[in-house]
Amino acid sequence: KAARRDVASAAGSLSVGDVEARAPLDDTSSVVGQVWELSQDAQGCRRVQQALETATSEEQRCAVAEELHEHVLLAMRCPHANHVLQKCINTMQPDSLQFIIDALMQQKDLAVHVAKHRYGCRVIQHLLKACPPSQTSELARSFMDQASVLCCHSFGNYVMQHVMKFCAKEHQYSLIRCIERDIASIARSEFGGVVIQTVLAYAAQEDKVWIARSIAQRPEVMLTLSKARLGYASALLVLETLPARDQQRLLVELAEHSKELRASRYGSRVIQRLMGEPCPSTAEGLQ
Repeated sequence: KAARRDVASAAGSLSVGDVEARAPLDDTSSVVGQVWELSQDAQGCRRVQQALETATSEEQRCAVAEELHEHVLLAMRCPHANHVLQKCINTMQPDSLQFIIDALMQQKDLAVHVAKHRYGCRVIQHLLKACPPSQTSELARSFMDQASVLCCHSFGNYVMQHVMKFCAKEHQYSLIRCIERDIASIARSEFGGVVIQTVLAYAAQEDKVWIARSIAQRPEVMLTLSKARLGYASALLVLETLPARDQQRLLVELAEHSKELRASRYGSRVIQRLMGEPCPSTAEGLQ
């Protein structure tokens, strides 16, 4: 009702022509009462997103979002409605987004299942980025028991990267310890290398060295990462992070695999860097 009063008050100060011209751009009342129905198809979800973008107050956005409160989990799995949730996250204040976090936390391991979903993982990523660590702490903690599994998952790995980038230090530390403990299995997975790369990029310096040394001490792990499309950039970061003495030890360990690495499109970049030869920059590897 408050949202409708805001819209009516704004319209009252305009001429009829102005109202006709502007109503489609800022009138949330055009979707209120049918938000969930509209959110479930391609055209309708765009209307709802437009309403959220052009609403003139947080109250108006909350009035739109309120109609999604009972449908959050379904919306996360919907190819159209997930975009509406993302728009809520990107346009509303963090306090107004608690209903999404509450929906994820209502059952044990529910958030983990959503993190593995094609669309659900996107909603969680936006939440972790938009909300302060204090608000997402419980959500981030719910991922830690299955952190290794999520690191290796085709969609879950994106969530773990966002934990490292945006969540509280205690959860970042838990992820770092998970990487160190399960480095071999994570490195062998198709997507784990990207999480290792993110950890090496965002961790505190002492933790970066810790992870880099845990990889360097396992030449087979370094070899696996070096040859992987989604892993060689993390191998390059390992080389950048290691102290000179550790680099020299790694060089000796990998020397017998030089031919194998040079025969690999990605491994050749790592062996070139290790040998001090000209090669593409790490920044190019991160693209």
